[in-house]
Amino acid sequence: MRTDIHFDREHVGMAQLRTRGEEGVEKVAATILVHKKIARYIQSGRRYFGFQSERDKGEWIEMDFLIYDCTEDFPRWLISFGDNCRIVKPDSLRNRMRELVENLQVHFLNSNIT
Repeated sequence: MRTDIHFDREHVGMAQLRTRGEEGVEKVAATILVHKKIARYIQSGRRYFGFQSERDKGEWIEMDFLIYDCTEDFPRWLISFGDNCRIVKPDSLRNRMRELVENLQVHFLNSNIT
């Protein structure tokens, strides 16, 4: 059914939604190292996680992010990089990554799926 009501609100892109966060939730500064061999493949994805800047560190690219979520979305994205990623800061992100990797290990090593 068609109405005379017009949509006049501005469309918000996914990158803006990802970096907006929830009201009252403070952003966390995160710094990671990504190996150059994969850095070019994450150019578009990083904007969804509050990418701020990058620096060349030889074989690695150091990237800064302002993130709202140190527990789920961002660390799970980093897991997809495997051993081509290192966490410089914060410790809470490093600890969460360790926990996720341990959970994956338990899940897949103890799985009865054949």
